Amino acid sequence: MTITVLSPYQVFFIDETEKLWTVLKDGRVRFVRSVPAFSNISANYHTLSGVEFDGEQTIVLSCAFNFSEEEPQKTLNMFGYCYYPTLLEGKHPKIALLKADLLNHAGTADLTIYERARTKFHPLVKMTAQITPPKWSPDGAYLYYINTKGILVRTNGKSGEKLTQSAQMFSLNKAGTMVAYYDGEYIYLISLETGQTTKIMAFNVTAIGFGLHESELFFASSNGDSHIIQTYNKQTDEIELVAKSAVSIKMIF
Repeated sequence: MTITVLSPYQVFFIDETEKLWTVLKDGRVRFVRSVPAFSNISANYHTLSGVEFDGEQTIVLSCAFNFSEEEPQKTLNMFGYCYYPTLLEGKHPKIALLKADLLNHAGTADLTIYERARTKFHPLVKMTAQITPPKWSPDGAYLYYINTKGILVRTNGKSGEKLTQSAQMFSLNKAGTMVAYYDGEYIYLISLETGQTTKIMAFNVTAIGFGLHESELFFASSNGDSHIIQTYNKQTDEIELVAKSAVSIKMIF
């Protein structure tokens, strides 16, 4: 007999004060822990990584994606200002992060993939991108990001493929089969297997992310002092209010 353990959580989110919260199935919102600045989730959703600035140095910090109170651990130290590091864990760990300097146009940065050999991370490939969180596919075959022209791209490190136009933010589901992006007026939900696209009207969106089920897409929006999370159910084509927040929400997963 197979025993299935049902998660009590609907979704997790990070607000603009760098606090991680969860929304329970009954709608209650619970504080989980404080996280480093510009945090991002790993490919297997086991690790959160963020940054701490020390003068002109960036310290990349990582912590387990759970309810532990352990302090984040240093992953690497880099010169310059880095954002949204995301880990690809495995036999040969990789990390992708955005590094901005005076040579980059405002809102853009160099997106570099590093691979760890022994005790150090070494750069493998670099491209330019908008300062929005990049995401690994679950198998690590692709890195998804928004380029400087606002186009959602995925790369295998050797070549890139354009997936959408005019993306401001995006999210990849946990199976790596669907992508959602927001262009400022609509959220588009796309099957990477069939190309089927669903269009959802939305305003003032600050974050989007998939739930445990492929049919659920969560998105946050802000209007003045009102900050909410809603969910779109692809099966029913309905949008429902999930939770409210005291401050703006900047990441959902």
